[in-house]
Amino acid sequence: MIALGAYSLWALTGEFGAEGAEEDDDARANRGIDGWRGWVVPYAPTHQARDEETRVGEVFATYHPAFFYRAHWLKPVGKMDWHRVGRWVRGQWPDARPRIEQGPAVWPESVAYDTEYWPTTGQLIRASVAWRDAADVPRVHVVEAQDLRVLGPAPRHVIQHNAEADWGYLEAVFGGRWDARQLDGWDDTMYAHAVLYGTWRHTLDFLGSLYARTNRWKQLEQTEPLVYSGLDALGTWDVWRALARELASDSQSSAVYHGELKPLLYHLLRRVSVRVQTDRVAQAVGEYQMKQREAVVRGEAAAGWPLKVSSADQVARWIGVKGGSS
Repeated sequence: MIALGAYSLWALTGEFGAEGAEEDDDARANRGIDGWRGWVVPYAPTHQARDEETRVGEVFATYHPAFFYRAHWLKPVGKMDWHRVGRWVRGQWPDARPRIEQGPAVWPESVAYDTEYWPTTGQLIRASVAWRDAADVPRVHVVEAQDLRVLGPAPRHVIQHNAEADWGYLEAVFGGRWDARQLDGWDDTMYAHAVLYGTWRHTLDFLGSLYARTNRWKQLEQTEPLVYSGLDALGTWDVWRALARELASDSQSSAVYHGELKPLLYHLLRRVSVRVQTDRVAQAVGEYQMKQREAVVRGEAAAGWPLKVSSADQVARWIGVKGGSS
């Protein structure tokens, strides 16, 4: 079965979002259509008791086709979803969950890497490392912080998602010295996706819905933390393989990624203090607020209704209506 849109997803699975999830879907694992889109959910219709006997079959979730009339920039996402449906029907996706190995390993030359840590203190909880070997078999290692012991040689290439968050733990996991200016030694799926698809979300959950070879895992953070951590790393590996091919076929995006975004990480990690002229900032804020108010008034006057000019959805609808009537 294929659920087209939020109400269909709710009727077939009982999933209908979680309060506050829209603010940070990667952390809260959004359980609405925006979170489950592109993934397979167990069939559990709302009109039946949600027990094991009724959870027979699977549902692939995607947007309703009419949604793309007002979110036209997401049409490629819909096409990618239906391509995945074909692979799902043919039994080519998703892969089975890989075995999670608990403990360090001798790392190959290239790995994907992710960490879990306490946001308030920065204390490391666990690290996960994944790659696929020469036979395309997934290797996934999850190491609790208290069990970390460095084994060499360290990988020559590390793939991350949001390298700024995980960079500080590289030495503890792999040993050696890591310099963000060594641009051939690391890549970042979030940076690469931001260059290729600037108007889309760039969370690992969203990227996985397009490129991961396993089914969704972000909802397992509390119930199966080792699987959650391990699939964060393996998902990052699979996502990078797809994005690397896209960058290779888009020379302009590749130049921005390698020449502008990757060099930026070094400066973000240094966090050098910058002196600010507070009086000039206050003046500039006032000037921009005045310009915003003027833009709102102009937008409403042009549209004839209270158009929110900061809303891409509302502006796109107004342009579409205007274009269709002229």
